[in-house]
Amino acid sequence: MKQREGQLPCSQEKDNYSELFKEEGRRVTLSRETVKNEALPNGWRRVTLGQFGTFYKGRGITKADLVECGIPCLRYAEIYTKYDGAVNELSSSVSPDAATKATPIQSGDIIFAASGETAAEIGKAIAFVGQYPAVAGGDTVIFRDHGQEPAYLAHMLNSADAARQKARLGKGQSVVHIHVPELSQVEVPLPPLHEQRKIAEILATWDTAIEKTKALVEQYRTQKRGLMQKLLTGKWRIQTEDN
Repeated sequence: MKQREGQLPCSQEKDNYSELFKEEGRRVTLSRETVKNEALPNGWRRVTLGQFGTFYKGRGITKADLVECGIPCLRYAEIYTKYDGAVNELSSSVSPDAATKATPIQSGDIIFAASGETAAEIGKAIAFVGQYPAVAGGDTVIFRDHGQEPAYLAHMLNSADAARQKARLGKGQSVVHIHVPELSQVEVPLPPLHEQRKIAEILATWDTAIEKTKALVEQYRTQKRGLMQKLLTGKWRIQTEDN
């Protein structure tokens, strides 16, 4: 077919359109980034985990591997039942042989529970801040080399916004899983490091107050149970005008 005067060859026309679409795509991306970051305080930025850290998969460790005294370890179920925020002491241990099959963890690591019963709870995170050798078992994901305040990240990754993202990214019905490709997409706001530390410090103060309150409530419950036992069995009698 004869090409009309002034008409671009098909291949050149496609290239021009391709460049146009690429440029428009760059503009849209920049626009989205601007909108996201405009909603944040000055000096804060919103980034995905995949942009500023490295992921490792936990492995090994069954209930049969647990011992009374050995190498401290973290099992995924314990992230849900035993720990919150920044964790210094791990309550479980495995033998040195079992530890070689697990994944070593370091102080500052963020550790996610990669399996859960519901989408709402999937991917709960803690920060390991212990200064001793320890390991993490299967169904955990370790986030390392992030260069941020670990306690801040742990709190932020359990916030309502992060929980919604993890619920959307998790997969499965009766048991929900979330893995490295999904976790790397989770976005978090990052203030300057000094501000992260202040935020973590304030939240730690409240965590301490909550734990003390829980201990006090449990103490009152114990006292109430003892009181009920004595009052309801007649061991203690209430003085009235009639007796």
